[in-house]
Amino acid sequence: MEKPVVGQQVYERNTWSKQGRIKHVKSVGRKYFWVGEADAVQEYLWQQYHLDTWRQKTDISPHLFLYESEDAYNQEQQLRQRWMNIQDFFQNTGSNPRISEEQMIQIETWIEQIKVDKSTR
Repeated sequence: MEKPVVGQQVYERNTWSKQGRIKHVKSVGRKYFWVGEADAVQEYLWQQYHLDTWRQKTDISPHLFLYESEDAYNQEQQLRQRWMNIQDFFQNTGSNPRISEEQMIQIETWIEQIKVDKSTR
């Protein structure tokens, strides 16, 4: 992720809420940056995030997740859903696979190609 800029709009999601909110970058330091409502002047209302990962800085499990935009969040959710669909398809097939041997060989070849491509980056 790119380094945020003061005044930049970001999209914040809470783990227990289905609705996200547009927030603004309030301050950027060497290791952290702070995000808050557009009109929030008091620093104690700002949330602190790691500059390199955009993860919430907290002593416990983070409950706020930050994205560059709502579209970036939606893309990540679509990617997760696709991964879950793939996992569901192959999970619990046991000795009765739902695909033909030819399809299995094609998938295996495709996976090996991905491994090769990753190792050459």
